[in-house]
Amino acid sequence: MRWAKAAAGPLVVAAAYFLGSELGFALRFPPAMTSILWPPNAIVTAALVLTPPKQWWTLLAAVLPVHYLVQSRFDLPPALILALFCTNCLEALIGAGILHRFSVSPDRFDTLGRASLFLAAIMAAVLVSGFADAAAVSILRGEPYGRVWETRLLSNVLTSLALVPALVAAVRAVSRFPSKFRLRRAIEAGALLALLITAGRTAFAHALGMPSPTVRWLEQSELLLLLPLLLWAATRFGAAGSSFAILTTALIAFAFVTQNQVASTSGQSALAVRGLQGFLLVTGMPLFVLGALMEERRASERALAERLHFEELMSRLSGAFVHVPSNAMDVAFEEQLREVCDHFSLRVATLFQLAPEGGAFRVATSWSLPNPPRFAVPPAVSLPELFEHASRREVMRVEQEDGTWSLGLPLEAGDALLGTLVFVGTREENPDRPDLLPRLRLIGEVFANALARKESEDALRGGEAMKSAILASLPGQVAVLDRSGAIIAANQGWPARTAPSSDGEDGRAMTYAEACRCAPDSGLPATMDAAEGVQGVLAGARPSFTLEYPSRNVSGERWFALSVVPLRRPEGGAVAAHVDVTNRHRAEDEARRSREELAHFLRVSTVGELTTSLAHELNQPLTAILANAQAGRLLLDTNGGDRASLREILDDIVEEDKRAGEVIRRLRDLLRKGAPERAPLDLNRLAEDVTRLLANDAALRGVSIRLALNVAPVVVTGDRIQLQQVVLNLVMNAMDAMAESAPDQRIALVSTLVTPDGVHLSVRDSGTGLRESDAGRVFQPFYTTKPSGMGMGLSIARSIVEAHGGRIWGRDNAGSGATFTFSLPLSTAAPPP
Repeated sequence: MRWAKAAAGPLVVAAAYFLGSELGFALRFPPAMTSILWPPNAIVTAALVLTPPKQWWTLLAAVLPVHYLVQSRFDLPPALILALFCTNCLEALIGAGILHRFSVSPDRFDTLGRASLFLAAIMAAVLVSGFADAAAVSILRGEPYGRVWETRLLSNVLTSLALVPALVAAVRAVSRFPSKFRLRRAIEAGALLALLITAGRTAFAHALGMPSPTVRWLEQSELLLLLPLLLWAATRFGAAGSSFAILTTALIAFAFVTQNQVASTSGQSALAVRGLQGFLLVTGMPLFVLGALMEERRASERALAERLHFEELMSRLSGAFVHVPSNAMDVAFEEQLREVCDHFSLRVATLFQLAPEGGAFRVATSWSLPNPPRFAVPPAVSLPELFEHASRREVMRVEQEDGTWSLGLPLEAGDALLGTLVFVGTREENPDRPDLLPRLRLIGEVFANALARKESEDALRGGEAMKSAILASLPGQVAVLDRSGAIIAANQGWPARTAPSSDGEDGRAMTYAEACRCAPDSGLPATMDAAEGVQGVLAGARPSFTLEYPSRNVSGERWFALSVVPLRRPEGGAVAAHVDVTNRHRAEDEARRSREELAHFLRVSTVGELTTSLAHELNQPLTAILANAQAGRLLLDTNGGDRASLREILDDIVEEDKRAGEVIRRLRDLLRKGAPERAPLDLNRLAEDVTRLLANDAALRGVSIRLALNVAPVVVTGDRIQLQQVVLNLVMNAMDAMAESAPDQRIALVSTLVTPDGVHLSVRDSGTGLRESDAGRVFQPFYTTKPSGMGMGLSIARSIVEAHGGRIWGRDNAGSGATFTFSLPLSTAAPPP
């Protein structure tokens, strides 16, 4: 198929060369070799003008046998036939070479510069080749050199002027048929041709029929009939139209000359021919230039009108996307693509958008002519290849055998690739047209800006939808405040009554902080702390604010937590959340009661473990009381009673009673069950009480409890019983840890120390120590290192210490036991009496 298409051009040129040669031989005066008009050279020149230089040799090779066949009929020597072929080809090569070298569009003669270049090219080609041609004819045929050169000069210049532009225009018209066919223009051209033939026949028949045509033919007024028609051809149909008119006029004139050559002498006919050639050249060249000027003017007017039309299109495109919401942008894209295709006479326009995950394109919208059928992806456009070109910010161009072409323009905003815009057209809308690609790029920029705005609005809408969904899904009551504290958004749980609509004293709407301050019955935390906290967060003075407050309603008392955090944005503002924490409060109360019950149980269990030592400690004062009472009775029986001795005995009984009562008091306090009572207490005295309580048990275990207390009283705020239990658990654990130690090494040291971060109370033992893996686990519930332990003592101790705002930890003493320490905030209250 390609071979046949490539061979069609040379065959057509060979056929045209044959017909042109026949016509040229018909228009010559034997025995002269030179014709009045010699079309073959012009035909070859036109063919070379329309063909790339790399393919010229195929055309010349196709013409050579035809030339030899035609010339051999006149019994010309082979040398002359080849010489004439060479001179003919030389003329065509010079003329076409000049046009290809100095003109961007050698097949167009629609400007003053191109028309002038064409005239200069044909004059140079005929002049240069004429010397060689006249020499060959003069040497091989014996004809006068000057006459041959003069005749060939006028003949070939006139033929090139009349035939080359006409042939080029005819070929271009055939290649664009039927898309560029205009009926009205064809009718006008037909009418012009008919009038030109009629006027030419009339004028030349009358002029050449007169005696002495060498003088009288230029004086006949009938020839003036041709000038309006020639002007009509030049002004309406441009340079090609003037060439057609000159060609038609020359054929008519020379037809009459050849018919009258028998009746006239050869000298008169030659003079008439030269006069006609001169007349047509003098008339044709200005008309050819005039036609080029008219075409240039019309082209300028069309370019101006097209530019204005394009600017109107750009204005409509730019304004079409301004007020269109992003969810209706696809419809606007399709409508504007249709307008672009209508403006440029394109078949298809497709907008590809970069997929959200990146790495590929997806079709955003497309428009195509109803015939051929609509398609989203233009044929022969590979999406991976399209993406590759767009990634490199390159224009992708694909041409098809059916005459269609595709242009892919990358769309980008800044450095970000958004997609690509693909246009499909035909050869009628030349993709190499200088202004096509820049204009399509401008259109691509408009679509890129619109696409960027669409993506931004989609992202903003998606973000707003996400924020609304998140806000709606949040538990409790959540509201967004602006810089002034006014509520700008709230979830469904936010009660309307807490979003005040009443105006303040200055007529503006009350802010949330003002509502907290002056609306105690609205369900808001009506305290100055809440108002100041909210205002502090809004002003940037506080990083956040949290407040728990009770609220009573028909279902009873409930607890809420107000949390305010700032919005990290230039406009400022904050998010306020009211969360119902009643269940948490109840759970904390339940946990506290359970912890207190368990702590009480552990205290009772500890007291049970101390039964022997407590019994011994109570038995001593009771035995002393009994002995003193018996001694007093004996004293009364023997001597009637010595008052001093009786007083001493009674004093001993009182002291022992106090001693027993103190033991019972300490036991009662330790076993007491009730609500915690926070009060200032001396941690040194608390440690002494615990060591006294454990003194007998320590003696039975062979443990020495030593005190290293702070010199000054160490005052903390807390519940005495709970803190006693903490110290009691630590000392009991220390004695248990030293059960396997040597008797002389069983020393428990209880110390207090005031530090910058609070008060530390430490219990150090010399037992088995604390493994690093157990340091963080011994405070977990039900974890113990003792075979008979429950694993709750240290857990409860940690809960009590943390409830008092402190912390507790343990560490190993590097092979000599372990030390457990808890810290509490130092109180500024006076020490208790």
